[in-house]
Amino acid sequence: MKDYRILAITEEGYDTGFRLAGADAEIVRDNKEMLAVIEKCLEQKNYGIIIVDAEIFYKIDERKRKVLEESVMPVIIPLYLKQKDKVSAEEYLKEVVRRAIGYSIRIKG
Repeated sequence: MKDYRILAITEEGYDTGFRLAGADAEIVRDNKEMLAVIEKCLEQKNYGIIIVDAEIFYKIDERKRKVLEESVMPVIIPLYLKQKDKVSAEEYLKEVVRRAIGYSIRIKG
């Protein structure tokens, strides 16, 4: 069994927390750099989870982004890292589950 790592692809300033948590981190400035890093990771096949800055990730061409979102290995997880773009935890969880199982669920409070 291969030992997969976790990679965070973020803007500068958000990488430190991921590194302190034991993940690798790559700093990018825009969606083109992010796409290049993701494609390199897909070729190398050494990451099981890739966490991406959602604000940058959703600027990638829709067709390419859909292929990446449906990737099983590695799993690509977009996160809103900046407070102004943050969705509620409940909404984020509903979206992650919807992507994972193919339909929305209702979360009881």
